[in-house]
Amino acid sequence: MSIAVVGSKFKIEEPNNNKPEYIIIHHALAKHCTIDDIQRWHLELGWSGIGYHYFISKEGYIFEGRKEEQRGGHCKQGDMNSRSIGICLEGCYQEYKNQTDKDVPAKQLKALFNLTKHLQRKYNIPVSNVKRHHDFAPYKLCPGNYFPWEEFILTLQEENILPDIDKHWAKDNIYKVVAAGIMEGFPDGEFKPNLTVTRAELATVVANLLDIM
Repeated sequence: MSIAVVGSKFKIEEPNNNKPEYIIIHHALAKHCTIDDIQRWHLELGWSGIGYHYFISKEGYIFEGRKEEQRGGHCKQGDMNSRSIGICLEGCYQEYKNQTDKDVPAKQLKALFNLTKHLQRKYNIPVSNVKRHHDFAPYKLCPGNYFPWEEFILTLQEENILPDIDKHWAKDNIYKVVAAGIMEGFPDGEFKPNLTVTRAELATVVANLLDIM
């Protein structure tokens, strides 16, 4: 799976007062765009920069926008900008001019799943607090009526990767390689970081690396 986590290149002047209790999912309302496009659009609105903390391309690449500790600019209702992490997906998953996408790419969904699970564990956010922008701003369809929301939430509820690494010395690196799609948990939902890797697991890791390169 071709996923990379790219660090933020934007200097955004916002206070470091974000205390994440929620994860809020958006779409860009644009069939094709980049994180640079969104940065430009938000600057043109007079904002300090991109309002989202993360952007995920259709190819499954994860880009950092604002720092997680910075107040967001993606959901003003309920003071969510200081209580959540905002994730934006490239694409337009609703009927809108000539921009409409009716299918969310599998790579993008997988990257969203990995990032969401990582953020849930990092901030102790329950699945019930993983929300659509629409849940706070009902006049919007965001992230679109074509986004498979019920299936996505069900997957978050059923899959529980990495429950046994929270206190492991290498947890940050483990989160990174899992978010990058290089390694995953075992079928029983555990990661077992202290076990010796098998040849089959090593072959899978190398194959995923070759796919990314």
